Order: sequence, then C-alpha cells, then structure tokens
Amino acid sequence: MRSSSQVAVCLWWLGVLGALGCGPQGPGGEGGPGDTGTVTGQVLGALPAPSRLFAIPGPHRVELSWPAVQGAVSYKIFSGTSSGSYQWSWTSTTNSTTDWADWAQLFYVVKAVNSAGEGQPSPEATATGWANVALHRPAAQSTNYDPSYALAGAAVDGNTDGNSFHGSVTSTAWSNGGRAQWWRVDLGANKSVYSMDLWNRTDAWSEELSNVSIDTSVDPTTSPASWSPLTLQYGPAGTPSTLDLWGVPARHVRLIRATVDRALMIAEVEIYGTPEDRVDPNAPTGLTATAASGPRVDLVWVNSTDNVGVKQYYLERCTGSTCTDFTRIAVPANTAYTYSDTAVAAGKTYRYRIQAQDFALRRGLYSTCATATTY
Repeated sequence: MRSSSQVAVCLWWLGVLGALGCGPQGPGGEGGPGDTGTVTGQVLGALPAPSRLFAIPGPHRVELSWPAVQGAVSYKIFSGTSSGSYQWSWTSTTNSTTDWADWAQLFYVVKAVNSAGEGQPSPEATATGWANVALHRPAAQSTNYDPSYALAGAAVDGNTDGNSFHGSVTSTAWSNGGRAQWWRVDLGANKSVYSMDLWNRTDAWSEELSNVSIDTSVDPTTSPASWSPLTLQYGPAGTPSTLDLWGVPARHVRLIRATVDRALMIAEVEIYGTPEDRVDPNAPTGLTATAASGPRVDLVWVNSTDNVGVKQYYLERCTGSTCTDFTRIAVPANTAYTYSDTAVAAGKTYRYRIQAQDFALRRGLYSTCATATTY
C-alpha cells in the first residue's frame, strides 16, 4: 500500500493547480480524460475489458492495438463516427489490427471474446487516417521538357509507374536560365500534412530527383509568394522515399532542385494529411508516482485522446513537494503509459507532470501532478 509520504496526487482546487504548474493549463485546448466507450444491446461474458486501446493514424489507415486479455480467443472491434456510438465492424484473432480508412475521424472500442461470450468494452480510442491530399490537385512546374511530354499534373495522377515511356513521369526542361527548377501542387485549402511519398523515375535518370528541397506555403493565392523550407531529399529518391512533413499546415507544397540547370523528374508525389488540425489533445489523466528501491520512481498514466491521433508525450519533473521549475526528462511514445525514472537520488521528493502532443505538433494541457519521495 502506498503511504502519503510516498505518493501525493495534486487534485486540489484549480487555483492551486495553476499556481503549482499542474492541471488545466498549457497552450490551449480542453483538458480532461478521454471518453469511455459503451456498447449497448450486447450480452456481456465473463471476460474483462482490454485495459487500454491505442489508435495510431497513418496513410489510409488507423493502427489499433491493446493489451491481450487472458482467456480471449478473438476480439470484436466496434467503430463509429461519433463518440459513444459504435457498430461491430470486424473480428481479429490477435490484439492488433488495421482499419483501412482515411479522412474521417473514427471512434473505436474493443471487446474480448471466448466461448462464454463477449467481455466488457475497452476504453474508447479515436484517430483520423491520412488521405492523399495532393491527388488530382492542380500542379505546375518551372518549365516543361516538351509539350508532348507528361506535364506537372502527371505527378499527382495516382499512377506511381516510373517508366517515362508510359506517360506518367513529369519532367522540366534541362535549362532554366541559371535558376533552379521547381514543381508545386495546390492543395486547395490549408491541410495538416504529415508525410510525403516521393516516387522516382525507374527507367533512367534517377539522379534528377535528388538534392531537392521540400517547401510549404499557407499563402491563400494560387501562386504563392512566400515559402518555408521544411525538409530535404538528398540522394536519389526511391520508389518511394518517405519524408516526414511534421504535421505543419500547408496550402501549397513545392519541390525545388538545388542544382541549377538540371531537370527535375518526378513519377508521383503523394502527400498524406487531414483537414487542418486545430484541436489540442486531451490532458493525460490518472498520473501516479510510486517510489521503489534503486532508487527509482515508477510512473503510470491514462493515455490522452486526440481527433487526429497522439504522437508522443512530454514527461517533466522537478525536485520538491511544491516545486514549479519542471524540466523534461523523457518523451514516451504514443503507446506508452508507464515510465521508470532512475535518475533520482534517495531521500528526495520529486514532482511529475505529463503532456500529450499530436501529429500536428499541437500540445494539450498538462496532467495533474504526482509526487513521490524516494528511499
């Protein structure tokens, strides 16, 4: 049993919490626990509920996973488009599965199943799979290799074929008067963009999709005047090369060749995103800190939820029962819910808080604080 000298959770009035640097404060958004899903009209068996459910978004999909339930022979996955309302969607024989979906935010719960029936539903999880927001969007490039050759739109036509003789590889001219060659696409409105698959030509000249800067712009005009460098494709792109776009907002995405008077050749550009994310993740709840021998402090929390999906957590610590000078000690993954802090000294009191970050790099509110005294 934990003693009060070992564990104290800051659950006092909001004014006290704000003064001490815990609880409902941060860069914006609504804090609080994730909703717990309920499924009505089902016969509940003897199996317990999966203790947690993780929903991790990606291109055209949401990856689901949960702790295995002892005695389960399969799991029923329920999904819906609104919190608390689900339909049985499919069955999995393992404690992980993939929902091939994108663009719409979906809500999930899972039940364990055996011959006795169905168990209780898991906590609810939610995420939004990423769609190819560049597909068939208007595209332009600095020059054209030849009017009869595939033009800029060939790079967003949904065809990844890298053979230029098949008509789906766009190419600029070789020369641009001493200026860099570029290609760009207009996404039509600001999107939160998370990743890019860059498909190269496969029959020849693969080096013409190398040393390329990927820039973004939120300029609402169709011909943006300002660009922000985001990432680089150094060597020749593969089929494909996947680049992290960090969840930034973007109306336009541009590829610009750093080597002047060379052609820019592209088979396909796939940009995965969602409508611009303006929602912060919920605050993690239930943070507890337990001192253990070592010395060590073991931390446990209830995971946050987010409309797009939680990417990671920021775990912070300070020294003293009422301290407020928190510093970051770890960045746990989105499927983590425990952490053991071994960088502590015996006979000291430590205070902890945790915050979630989503795939659009938005951070939610801090959790309430947990305190432990080592021995």
